[in-house]
Parts: sequence; C-alpha cells; structure tokens
Amino acid sequence: MSLDSHTAFDAAREQSLERCCAALEAEIARQTHVLEVCREQGRAARLRDVDALETATRELAKSMNGVLRAEAERLAAVMDAARGLGVGPEDLRLSRLIAHAPEPWRARLVDIQRRLKTVIGITHRLVEANGRFLRDGARTA
Repeated sequence: MSLDSHTAFDAAREQSLERCCAALEAEIARQTHVLEVCREQGRAARLRDVDALETATRELAKSMNGVLRAEAERLAAVMDAARGLGVGPEDLRLSRLIAHAPEPWRARLVDIQRRLKTVIGITHRLVEANGRFLRDGARTA
C-alpha cells in the first residue's frame, strides 16, 4: 500500500469511527430520554395520576419508535467502523470494536460503552420496579 493510499485508508477509518461514535452517542441520548419518560411514568403511577400516566405512556411509545427507527443507521455506522478495524459482522459487539480500535478511539468507545450500559441498566431496573408497583396496585384494587 502506498503512502497516499495508506493515508486515505486512515482518513476513511477515522471518519467511520467518528460516525460510529456519533451514532452511539445519539443512542445514549435516546436511551436517556427513555429513562426520563420511565421515571415520569413511575411518578404518575405512584401518584395515581391517570392522565399523566397516559401521557408518559404515549411519550414512551413515541420514544421507543425513535429508537427503532435509528437502529438501522446506528447498525450501519457500527458495521462500517468494524470493517475498517477488521472486525467481522459475525462478531459485531462493542467490546470487539474496543479491542481493535486505536487510541483515542478506544477510550471514547469504552466511555460510550460504560454510559450505554449504565443508562440501559437503570432503565431496566426502573421498568421492573414500575411493573411491580402496577401489579401490586392492581391486586389491591
């Protein structure tokens, strides 16, 4: 590979990593919004505010539709970055990108992975708690 083609390859890899990170950052923002809506849904349920609960439920459905619509774009950006790093589609996990990414991308991807796991974990626990509250309330009503 000539110096010019090597430089072009590095530039393309940098661009694909930037698109990948931007897509994952956007996913963090969407997931954070989902978390906030779930919090509002739980507050409304605990206050027995049916109108606020219905509003939060509609917003949650809208937010989840946004997550699903963005999935193809995010996946394409991640796959492009993976190709640039030599990671095959059969092994497409963020941890594999991290293992193959040069610095400073590795550090950025580690931070993104940590934030994604955190927000998704909190949301998961909150949804379980909201569900338990609603089930318990339905049994005593």
